[in-house]
Amino acid sequence: MTRLSNVRLICGIALAVLPAYTTVSAQQQPLSPSVTATGASYLLPETRITATVTVTHRTYSPGELARYAERYLRLSDVRLQHAEEWEIQNIGLRLDGVPDTRNIYVAEFGKNSGAPVVRLTGQGVLSSVNAPYETIADEPACADVPVRVISEKSSRTEDPKHYLTEEILLSGSNAKMAELVAREIYDIRESRNMITRGQADYIPSDGESVKYVLQQLDAQEQSLLTMFTGISSEETLEYTFGCIPDSAIVGHMLFRFSVRLGVLENDNLAGDPVWIDVENTTQGLRKPSESKQKSAMLYYRVPGTARIRIYNNRSIFVESSRPVSQFGYTAAVSQDMFGKGRKPVLIFDSVTGALKSVQ
Repeated sequence: MTRLSNVRLICGIALAVLPAYTTVSAQQQPLSPSVTATGASYLLPETRITATVTVTHRTYSPGELARYAERYLRLSDVRLQHAEEWEIQNIGLRLDGVPDTRNIYVAEFGKNSGAPVVRLTGQGVLSSVNAPYETIADEPACADVPVRVISEKSSRTEDPKHYLTEEILLSGSNAKMAELVAREIYDIRESRNMITRGQADYIPSDGESVKYVLQQLDAQEQSLLTMFTGISSEETLEYTFGCIPDSAIVGHMLFRFSVRLGVLENDNLAGDPVWIDVENTTQGLRKPSESKQKSAMLYYRVPGTARIRIYNNRSIFVESSRPVSQFGYTAAVSQDMFGKGRKPVLIFDSVTGALKSVQ
């Protein structure tokens, strides 16, 4: 895929919360997120933008007797050529939190910190402090599946050759076969009509048996009809494309799309490009002074905002404003909040890193 210098493509899985945490300094060293009796090391999240693309794939295969449908069955709208079509039904937008592994934060428990209970996510991202375990919801799964089939439907029936008589199979031409198959279809219809009118020579005595016979006649008719009308199928698929913008981006290609070939890779010129713009619209955020940062007990994110557009040459599929972690700044929770006898309950947003609530 095409990549820009300020866009990172990534796939991440959010796992369930684990126990964990708490004084803090940002460090660039080869530590791993963990919790001990005297402190913890943890990560903060950055926001991944994920586009979920829902497309419909329709195919049609003509029947081997399609050219005779008008002559013998008076079907005038039967297509004679194979056809295939793709269509974008919808593009949805999802924000996921993924760990920012470029910085790891170290928290050391001081004597007056009250031994706070800190929890990290399964990816080592700060999740909560002193929160009862049952109040912490599991993080939503955000694993990307390159292609997922949502639904399928088809006009395919049982192989019509199972219902062909010896006379039909031995017919010397397609025209003769079409005549005999059409006659078989008319015979099935006549038999069904005779049963429903109560005029057949033999009619089962109970309703369930009658129902079964009529179902079998319907199945035979539909199967034989496909030799004239062909087979249509439709499936709905879902694709996901994710990016992590380090700064504003314009005209980043997510994928290419063709009505004949569907979703394509960026380097496949058979499709038209679908782009994404991420505009940093953050306003009014004031980064705290260094003195406040130095008195930190732990760090969290104050997210900025972004206007996100996904579009092609003809349509705008998505236009939305969303919070984005990396467009904001890193803030600090003061050590004073963890003074002697104090046990504040802090809940953090696993997508943006924001401080959601304080009790």
